[in-house]
Amino acid sequence: MAQGVQVRRVPVLSRTLEPAQHTNTYLIGDGEQAVLIDAGFVSEDGLAAIDAAWRGLGRPRLLAILVTHGHGDHARGLTRLVEQYGA
Repeated sequence: MAQGVQVRRVPVLSRTLEPAQHTNTYLIGDGEQAVLIDAGFVSEDGLAAIDAAWRGLGRPRLLAILVTHGHGDHARGLTRLVEQYGA
């Protein structure tokens, strides 16, 4: 990645442990390339929020989607994101 790396935190609605109602997804990139960390969204709104952050970074090529662990609140949307971004 080139200079100017940005980190975008995207809180997305998820089925997680109460009292929390969201999981943080992170998009880290420089406008040309990016990685996405955690994919636990459960709604179209969550997917839209991730997409807005991706567009805000300049639509970088997504190199990878990393999942910190296998719980649904961190991994449930993985297949959908791979389909959308091809990472």
